Amino acid sequence: MDVLQTRHDVRVASGRGPGIDLPMEYAAMPAHSCWTPLDLGDAPCLTVDTTGGDVLPGVLAWRVGLPHRLE
Repeated sequence: MDVLQTRHDVRVASGRGPGIDLPMEYAAMPAHSCWTPLDLGDAPCLTVDTTGGDVLPGVLAWRVGLPHRLE
């Protein structure tokens, strides 16, 4: 939650997305907010921790390992 709030605050302060990135407090959002992945049935779901280094190589490797056509 702290990382989410910090990233949002930086976007707001940058002024690059006026009218889109508005100040808000994530901790004050209701419990039914979208903090869990959307249920897509049997579709694979990858959880990615973006607080560290470059995650793209791992994401691409995961995707390459998936069937070309998901049924």
